[in-house]
Amino acid sequence: MIPRQAATSQPEPTNPGSTCFTASRLNGTTFQIVEDDKFLEMPIIYAKVYPTVFVLIDTGCGGAARDPSVELRSLRRFLETVPVNDNGEAPLNSGGEREYLIICTHCHFDHISGIEQFVETHGNTVWASDYDKVYLSPTRLPSSSLCDKLNIKTPEYTVTNWCSDGQQVVDNAGHDLGLTVYHTPGHTPDEVAIWDSRERILFVGDSMYQYAPIFFFETQSVIKYSESIGKLRQLVRRFNAETGELDHSHKP
Repeated sequence: MIPRQAATSQPEPTNPGSTCFTASRLNGTTFQIVEDDKFLEMPIIYAKVYPTVFVLIDTGCGGAARDPSVELRSLRRFLETVPVNDNGEAPLNSGGEREYLIICTHCHFDHISGIEQFVETHGNTVWASDYDKVYLSPTRLPSSSLCDKLNIKTPEYTVTNWCSDGQQVVDNAGHDLGLTVYHTPGHTPDEVAIWDSRERILFVGDSMYQYAPIFFFETQSVIKYSESIGKLRQLVRRFNAETGELDHSHKP
């Protein structure tokens, strides 16, 4: 999405027990977490729970809460400590019992700003598109992520798994997770979609929104975007041999 306001310093919380995250169940294995952020992006972070690993599709705005009084602004702390009604009043990843596998739909600030909380732990992995690795390089990331436009800190992380088009996602033991990553450049060069073959849901990141227009910046391509939308249409036709759903990355 397009950034809506400049960053300001985050004041100390005055509302104990509050958080800028809310979680609800999407299906039997997947939850959607909405972050109420000061940029008004309202990013949706998808969490998919496996016996061996905890998959996150994006990590949001890094706890830059719209309400300055909220106490809990860490996505990781929310996942590991906050009871969720749709999860039987248990945290989604209680105590961090499962390793994290993070898939970045693309590198804009409202999708990667929470990533540093996870990369500091051994065993956690970060997956991203290999379509244009230079776009994600440390020297380019401040501008690619739009962090420089907002005058906010650019997250520091290393991509551990570069995804080719059509790559299957596996855990650290090599178990197939039933997720396939597809390159969909246009909104950004590194944009990807993720197909969940078991739940039959296609996560499209910011390639499309339910109610909002798509904005293009200097590093984006209308031509590539059009080609990727055509590709997604073909994939959906193929997947629709059976019923499926499509989910985007921002709350209306």
